[in-house]
Amino acid sequence: MRHSKSVLAALFIAAGVLPACATKGYVGRSVKTVDDKVETLSGSLEETQARTKKNEEAITQVDQRAQAAAADAKTTATTAGTAATRAQESAGQASNEAKAADSKAAAADAKAVEVDKIRFQIPCYYFIASYVILIGIGCPSQLCSKHYLVGWEVQ
Repeated sequence: MRHSKSVLAALFIAAGVLPACATKGYVGRSVKTVDDKVETLSGSLEETQARTKKNEEAITQVDQRAQAAAADAKTTATTAGTAATRAQESAGQASNEAKAADSKAAAADAKAVEVDKIRFQIPCYYFIASYVILIGIGCPSQLCSKHYLVGWEVQ
C-alpha cells in the first residue's frame, strides 16, 4: 500500500505538471498579442517623447523671452528711477526758488508799506490855473475831513 500511495502521489504530481507545457501555436498567439501591445506602446512612447521634446523647446524659448523681458523691465525701472530722482531734484530746486521769490515778495510788500507811510507825510501841491492848491498830506485821491484846501495865487 505504501507503494500504491507513492504511485498515486507521482500521478497527481505528473497530472499537475504536464498541463503546464504549452504548445507552439499557443505560445505564438500569446507572444503575438504581447508583441502587438509592445508595438502600440512603443509608438505611443515615441509620440510622447516627440511632444516632450517640442514642449521643452517651447519652454526654453518662453524662458529666454521672459529673461529678456525681465532685463528690459529692469532697465526701464532703472531709467524711471533716475528720472524720478531728477524730477525730485528739480522739484526741490523749484521749491527753493519759490521760497526765495516769496521772501522777496514779502520784502517788497514791507517796503511798499513803508513807502505808503512816508507818502502820506509829504504835502501834495496841484497847480490849477493861477492858484496852487495844497491838498492835505499824502495826496489822497478824494478829499475827506482829514484834508484841507489852502490856495495861493501864483505870480
